[in-house]
Amino acid sequence: MHKTVTSTTKRAPDLNLPSLKTHARSNIQKTLQEIEGYVSKEELETAKLEYVGLVQAEQLLKERYPQLYQDVLISGIVETQKSARHGPETGAKSRLKEVLMVACREPSINKYTSGTSLYEYNSLKRSEKMLMGMQNKAELPQRYQPKRMTIMEVSPRGKHSKKTSRGDSTQRSVAGSSISEFEDVLRTVEFQQSKIDQLTKRLGGGPEEDDTTLSRALKITKRFKDFRDKEYAGAYHEMSLWNQGKDTEIMYNLMRIIRYAYSYCQTAAYGQLLDLTTTSAVPLLQPIKLPYLENSPTREQRLMLSSKGMKYVKGLRQEVATMSVPQLCKKFKETTIERDFRWDHTKLPIVLSDYIDKCIEILWLMCVQDPPMALTWPSEGDRVDTDKYEFYSDSGRYVSMCVWPAVLLQDRGKVLCKGSIIAAKR
Repeated sequence: MHKTVTSTTKRAPDLNLPSLKTHARSNIQKTLQEIEGYVSKEELETAKLEYVGLVQAEQLLKERYPQLYQDVLISGIVETQKSARHGPETGAKSRLKEVLMVACREPSINKYTSGTSLYEYNSLKRSEKMLMGMQNKAELPQRYQPKRMTIMEVSPRGKHSKKTSRGDSTQRSVAGSSISEFEDVLRTVEFQQSKIDQLTKRLGGGPEEDDTTLSRALKITKRFKDFRDKEYAGAYHEMSLWNQGKDTEIMYNLMRIIRYAYSYCQTAAYGQLLDLTTTSAVPLLQPIKLPYLENSPTREQRLMLSSKGMKYVKGLRQEVATMSVPQLCKKFKETTIERDFRWDHTKLPIVLSDYIDKCIEILWLMCVQDPPMALTWPSEGDRVDTDKYEFYSDSGRYVSMCVWPAVLLQDRGKVLCKGSIIAAKR
């Protein structure tokens, strides 16, 4: 299937909102990233909006009907174990499912990821269906009623007790109905505050003026330069021995390894941060578990952890980042190198294996910085941006091929090291 190109300039929905992390579906998000270019931007944005709506619906189901939410999860596991089929869908046409089905049929997209994304889609649809059913019922089963403690449950008032403002049933009803509204406002305020902080940092120089962040980024950039001088040169020489006269093909494959490794490290870094945040919430906020306490922290506590404790989680990850590298290298070779490059990873020349290992190591360090460092490279036919790229040989106005990526302090940030391109001969 050929990639489609459209002229629409509509802004794509953000799938990395803080409120989505708890119920995010990693395989759907990966598939929506990989399918970009194979469907129109309008279709992709519609699918992303539908995905965000489904995640928000499941989050609302868990908050208001926790017991029902658990039943939905259990029924989903049983259904998945019984059959791997995805039958015809009833109701309104789903653009998200159509996009995921396109990904399943596209040979260049990871089959495991796209296939699993359909299971995740069905799980979200079950939650949405249950939520809509609950909202449409006039009376709910008692065990599915949202649990709210009122003062009447704690201290029943006698028949002739004095009526006070604290015991007024009207006020209790108003207060009880505003709990979900308060949580919605709390989520909105946290998200808006994070955006304000980002804007304040950007206007005031922010991370780019932070000596520690900049110093660490410059050290990693220097390692990336040394990587090109040593491992890249060695791998290029080794590959030229069994691909004589195919210099362009060699440069393309070495750059392709960087592109795939960068995407691999970005995905791994996002997943690791999500796991660290989720698994650290309970032991940090409930060091002593008591039988009458819930198994998970309150929503306010989780928001506090995500807003105040995130920087400490990121700092810990940076300190031990190199410990993750061996496993990352092993997995990358077993999956991406075997599947996408069709190379036997057990028979790679030593210099090429070292090139891949060093590539993963440096790109992983880039991805776990706060904010993450970024790589950028142009596509064939793009106009040459001399602020980011140098000419590998002859100069020109348009890009023929990217030989080496540019390194940025952060996404759309300062250029720390220029990349290298081959200009088109026209």
